Amino acid sequence: MRGKTKRSKKVKELLYSSFQGNEATRFGTDMEATAKEQYITYQHNNNHPDLSVQNCGLFVSDNNNWLGASPDGIVQDPSDPDQPSGLLEIKNPFSIRTKFLKDACSSSTFCLEIKNNKLQLKHRHNFYYQVQCQLYCPPLNGFNVSFQKDMRRQELVRFCSKN
Repeated sequence: MRGKTKRSKKVKELLYSSFQGNEATRFGTDMEATAKEQYITYQHNNNHPDLSVQNCGLFVSDNNNWLGASPDGIVQDPSDPDQPSGLLEIKNPFSIRTKFLKDACSSSTFCLEIKNNKLQLKHRHNFYYQVQCQLYCPPLNGFNVSFQKDMRRQELVRFCSKN
């Protein structure tokens, strides 16, 4: 918020927004169930046969009751002793719907980058702060972020709050 912006005006905008969604938000919402199923199938086919994802609602922080998070699911994976449970956040960015993640990473505004030949969330991107908040509220240690290019291909980024 800029110094000249009136707080009361900003609060009113946030509380009484008339935003009804757009093509990009509808795309993300429409693809979420498909992406979740693809995530589960991918994990089952890659040595996590007992992995499951439960739907969840809003988590309110025990320490800061003004802070809440609503991830896209709770991941339970008894085959992973280091991280048997975690959160799932699905991102279907409209801006990269026709690109592969490695190509999208060349954009300075995209949320992922390649470091040491691995995809990771940029620590200065808004999604990074969203993830940190979501990890804090339940609280859980692990986080899986699922991105999907199209119905045939999915690439995953595994994220841990300890980094």
